[in-house]
Amino acid sequence: MSRIQAQARKMKTREVLLTPNEGTILYLRNHPVFAAKYLLNVRLNWIQRLAIKAIWDKQFIMLTLGRRCGKSFLGAIVCILRSMLFPGEKCLIAGPSKRQVDWIFLNEILPLYQSSDYFKASVVGKVTISNAYNRIKFTNGSIVEGVPVGNDGGKIRGASANLLWIDEYAQMDETIIKLVFKPMMLVKKLEEIIDI
Repeated sequence: MSRIQAQARKMKTREVLLTPNEGTILYLRNHPVFAAKYLLNVRLNWIQRLAIKAIWDKQFIMLTLGRRCGKSFLGAIVCILRSMLFPGEKCLIAGPSKRQVDWIFLNEILPLYQSSDYFKASVVGKVTISNAYNRIKFTNGSIVEGVPVGNDGGKIRGASANLLWIDEYAQMDETIIKLVFKPMMLVKKLEEIIDI
């Protein structure tokens, strides 16, 4: 048995205790509804709580809710929470047009930013909404970026993300979904590829 194998065996039997901050982050990662209330000052109704739990736990989900049920709002919350709680996350909010992406940033994300001190403290600078791009950079290296898809998906082609929120999915061309979005989500994090 090599020295490295002996150290690995010793590490498996040793009890690892979390610091209070690590325990809090672990709890918030496992309870996204509580995290939304605690970190973003958001009170969700019962269907929104169920939707956030489903989005958080599943690899792929499609919300089919009626008008004004808060689908874009839920997408904004999930992207922000993932970026705050997981270092190095890249979340893309894709919309059919720049106008739709601007609407999400102005009407969903900006009010959350203005009402939450935790959100403000975790952002480098401010929420950027410009003609060129919409972006939020976090102190832990995470990014939330809003991208318009355009007519042929050329504006988003070649990008990668850990979380992709497609707003107005029904208005997207199916060829864009197959040729642009699916390859984008096939990229895995290094931790997922390497068996630790």
